[in-house]
Amino acid sequence: MRNLFCCNIVILTLVIMLSSCSKEFYQVLTAESKSVETQQTNMVYEDENCKITYNLWAPHGNAGFIFYNKTDKNIIIDLKECFFVFNGYANDYYLNRSYVYGKSANIGIGKSLGKSASYSETLSGTLYGNWFGYNASASGSMSGSIGASQNNTTFVQAGANASVEIKEQDLICIPPKTSKLFYEYQILENIYRECGFLLSPKKSEIKRLKYADTNSPIKFSNVISYCISEQGNPIVVNNDFYISSITNISAGEFITEIRVEKDCMGKSYGANGYKTVYKEQAPNKFYIRYVQNARNSDKY
Repeated sequence: MRNLFCCNIVILTLVIMLSSCSKEFYQVLTAESKSVETQQTNMVYEDENCKITYNLWAPHGNAGFIFYNKTDKNIIIDLKECFFVFNGYANDYYLNRSYVYGKSANIGIGKSLGKSASYSETLSGTLYGNWFGYNASASGSMSGSIGASQNNTTFVQAGANASVEIKEQDLICIPPKTSKLFYEYQILENIYRECGFLLSPKKSEIKRLKYADTNSPIKFSNVISYCISEQGNPIVVNNDFYISSITNISAGEFITEIRVEKDCMGKSYGANGYKTVYKEQAPNKFYIRYVQNARNSDKY
């Protein structure tokens, strides 16, 4: 019994030591662009027909965009001609996917000892309209049996299932003066590594790597093809970005809390009245969280 107690103490001590040696860090990356303007809350590209808005701030970076139709005609976006390009490698926006959502249910009451009857029915059809560029079709079926035994014991058995299949569209229509959101890819999966670039720097050791468009190790872009109405000639927009700076900082340097009793709508910020604030947050930045543990290895 004493040996077991001592063993538990040793294990608990090791767990505490290992957990105390693991620290949370964030890599913050800043993007610049020659074709997209960085504003206070968004990055914006604009021509005479459309306005394309970005906000990269998200874990691993949000490469998606909002497309606004400025014209008085429909704008058609051809997803087969749209790509997310990362360091020269093109990724398709049109993936020709289908999604199936289904439900089923069964019920049974009593037991069968006598005569019975059965029935079945199948329904199918199309749900008109589209949702974020998807067509939908629905189908379903029902079956069951009803019977009675010689001693008047009855039973009921029934089952039903239904499913909806949603198919991806390659041509997306954006009506006049409206917007649609396009989101498919993250910018960067893992943190960037470079010799001499500390993963767990102290406050005095924080370093910011800086790059120009000509030597940046990370470049990405959205190639967007659209036309004014279905008969219009295609117009191709290339919104290109490059990473201009990278820094690794501790959680304490990345996140803070400020005292806020209530927001502008009168909503309280929890029991303690504090709001979490990201010190580095900006529309042209994104971040990746990682943990530096006792063995000097990274966990994402």
